[in-house]
Amino acid sequence: MRWGKVMVLSLVAEKYNRNLLYFQGEIDKPGFLEEAKSLISECMQYGISPENLSTCALKSVKKLTGAKLHDMALLYEGFLNWLLEHKKYTEEGIQDLALEQILQDPNYKNASFLLDGFTGFTVSELRCLEILMEGENDILISLEIRSREEGNLYDKGDLSSLFYLTKDAVKEVEELALKLKVKVLPEINVNLYDSISGERRKEGEVYPRFEKIPALQKICDDYAFGQTEGERVRDSGREKRQVARAFRKNESKERKKRRKRETE
Repeated sequence: MRWGKVMVLSLVAEKYNRNLLYFQGEIDKPGFLEEAKSLISECMQYGISPENLSTCALKSVKKLTGAKLHDMALLYEGFLNWLLEHKKYTEEGIQDLALEQILQDPNYKNASFLLDGFTGFTVSELRCLEILMEGENDILISLEIRSREEGNLYDKGDLSSLFYLTKDAVKEVEELALKLKVKVLPEINVNLYDSISGERRKEGEVYPRFEKIPALQKICDDYAFGQTEGERVRDSGREKRQVARAFRKNESKERKKRRKRETE
């Protein structure tokens, strides 16, 4: 699909080359169509139309930026026209088709939906959530946060925060629910509380997802919470010394066994 988009853009660029203000001599250079494809995909994913780019081009104070936006709007529009003419769809376009199918499905109302695996929501995904909320459905959204996080789970902090995007997604969903007057139930931190019984987990209890590899939970906890880098280095050194001592101990036992066999 990726190379398919580039091939279509190649045809579009050849067709509109004379009308380009800035990129007229760039379309044959290696990497240009690939970058243009990525930009168009991002625009489609987040609901930015060629008209939006054209408007920005007209409002741009810098002529160079305006020329670039003009050219991208032209290529973007030509790309969409080609898809429409040939009745083809991209991954981003399929999302819009899916939304149309949801609206036509009589079973999408008064149902229960579980959404898992998201770190954020695109415009199309938020539109899907809006449709589900309007259908008076029960919606459970599972998102990842730090394992030992307490207090305000959705305090985003700065942009460098590991789970900034997750908490930003929560804010978008809450704002959508507020707009539609949908009741939002209190969040449940399943790292601290059992998702079935609702009881608080005991200190040091292994999470279900780490039952087979409990050591992995400690690594994740130490990384996300608690230990500083210096503490981790010191602990690591201690563990290495313990392993080395155990190895030497075992090695000496093996030597004694060999000597005993030799004397016999």
